[in-house]
Amino acid sequence: MKPAVERRRRWSKEAKLAILAEADQPGVRIGDVARSHDIYPAQIRLQRKTLSHFDVSASFLPVHLGSEVSLGQMPAAGGARPRLSRSSCEMVAV
Repeated sequence: MKPAVERRRRWSKEAKLAILAEADQPGVRIGDVARSHDIYPAQIRLQRKTLSHFDVSASFLPVHLGSEVSLGQMPAAGGARPRLSRSSCEMVAV
């Protein structure tokens, strides 16, 4: 007699986020959370990596758009760096 083949489970985005929230609690071990949901700890890590873009809002970083500088014009290590003013920076969505 052949053993029954277990069907692949499908998790909704909400269920995955709930498991991740449980695993992110202070003092909670990923292995314990995985065991309580009958999944492998690696699945929680993979869910964290694949769903991380759902929770992150757009970030803005200052970017200096200046002229090209050749290696000969770059300051020596430990040397003075050029100062940037706020007017020389623009915000770019990442």
